[in-house]
Amino acid sequence: MEADPDHWLAMTAMGVMLANKGRLDEAMETFRRVLEANPDNATVWNDVGAQYLGFGKFEAARDAFMKAHEDPAYKKEAEKLHLLTSPLHGEEVQKLVAQLGAMPRSLYDRYSNILENPKSPVRQVNWQIVEAKITKIAKKGRFEFSLAGKTMKARMDNGYTEVKIAGKKAKTKSVKAGMACTVTYKGRRAREIACK
Repeated sequence: MEADPDHWLAMTAMGVMLANKGRLDEAMETFRRVLEANPDNATVWNDVGAQYLGFGKFEAARDAFMKAHEDPAYKKEAEKLHLLTSPLHGEEVQKLVAQLGAMPRSLYDRYSNILENPKSPVRQVNWQIVEAKITKIAKKGRFEFSLAGKTMKARMDNGYTEVKIAGKKAKTKSVKAGMACTVTYKGRRAREIACK
């Protein structure tokens, strides 16, 4: 049976028929010819990718799906249908899975709970608010302050730590050793520093 490679739908159907008859090599050759004749047709890449996936040819399927996502018309059509498309290649997915695997179990459980129950209450942070004297400013936003004769360490982050000096908003680099401040913090991270 022969078919015109310009008729990609018929060729794809022929490839499926050959595969169903156990003639995988011929089916793969048919798909190769369809792709060769229609290199810019995202629908062809997508359809052939689905067939490769069904045959257990995972790398070829992944490559075909990625090629389909290169077509601007394919992306535009997905947007019209309100479909989210953010394709990742296998190596990128493996990195994400490895990062998830390295995540502490308690953090994983907390995120899982939030995803399973989006109406779950927001975690409450018990901030400590203290009057203290800044004793040392170090690199990368680290600082020390004196609290009841004890040296405490914390960190300020631009974009996270709100800093006010004499009631006016300021940058973290404006905090200097010797200033008397109200420090709002949890653990070693400052949420707010208000200096006089």
